[in-house]
Amino acid sequence: SARSVMSSGRSPICSEMSTAYSADKVDKQGTSYVNQGGLALASLGIIYAVLGLLGTLCYEGPKHPLRCSTGLLAFTNAFGIFMLIILSLLLAAELTAGLVLGDFCAADAGPSNALVSIMQSQTDDDNEAIDIMEFYASCQGTNPMSTYLDTQQEAVTNMTDILDDYKDLFIHETMCCDQSYPDADDPDPDTVGDYCTFYSSSNPDSCTVDALCDYNGGTNNGACVAAGGCSNTSFTSIVNEIEYLALDDDGPLVGFFSEFECAKVNPLMAKLVNEIMCDNLIESLWFMVAVHISVLVIMYIVMIVSSFMRQTILEAHTEKDKEAEDLKNVYPNSGGGGNPEWAQKEEYPALPLPGEKV
Repeated sequence: SARSVMSSGRSPICSEMSTAYSADKVDKQGTSYVNQGGLALASLGIIYAVLGLLGTLCYEGPKHPLRCSTGLLAFTNAFGIFMLIILSLLLAAELTAGLVLGDFCAADAGPSNALVSIMQSQTDDDNEAIDIMEFYASCQGTNPMSTYLDTQQEAVTNMTDILDDYKDLFIHETMCCDQSYPDADDPDPDTVGDYCTFYSSSNPDSCTVDALCDYNGGTNNGACVAAGGCSNTSFTSIVNEIEYLALDDDGPLVGFFSEFECAKVNPLMAKLVNEIMCDNLIESLWFMVAVHISVLVIMYIVMIVSSFMRQTILEAHTEKDKEAEDLKNVYPNSGGGGNPEWAQKEEYPALPLPGEKV
């Protein structure tokens, strides 16, 4: 049927429409996605930098929870390890994707033909989608989409032929059929003309529906049955409209399939594969690899330096606390201040003068 024919051609047509649409969509939105991913990583870097700056400027107290500087620096390094893991995973994914795409794009046959070869290795040889992709990649041979157009037009031609066969049945008001006609209630277009006489509404010899009629010169030897009752003008207009929609070279169906000419689809496919995938995407991947390696190395160096800084700050406060504790043990009556009692007096003992007896 016409419906099943149209359904069978839907998937390849939609596939090629998707290819044409995807080329422009990827070209427009690819930059946006890369920028958003870069901003997300930049946000993590900003958080890391802010934590490190706060750890450097923060006050370092004698004991917890006042040891703000060393605590923030420790948390900064922990957050840095988390970022190093993320950057390492990104680098692994970017390098893998870059190597795979690089081999794909460097194929001798070209990336478009390489894509067809990959599809052939993953599917059956008689797959229609492969034939379509192969044609649009090389523009050689017969366009497989023309087969779908021919199928649609054959279905429409079959429908108009049936309408022509039923024309007399459609454009007349009544018909007088021989009583021996077995298909009077469900007339067959191949036999109805042999057993029935058609009458228009203006014909004075027309019969009355469900009454006996004079068939082929006889008397009451026929049965009158209602026909289509459609005017010849309306019927002709309907047939012409169907033929225009599906068969006319200027009609919408032919115009629709003309959009799938190789000269129109191949540039979009080439743009998607050659320019977007094998040029812009690979360039972006290697740029991100260079940036992420640089960030990885710089962060690693910063984490080492900040670890030494944290240790220096921590040891400085530890030594100061230890000196105060040792001094307190040497002068137990100093009140914790670390100074002996005689050092706290305003008067000091006089030394004996020469010749005086002590």
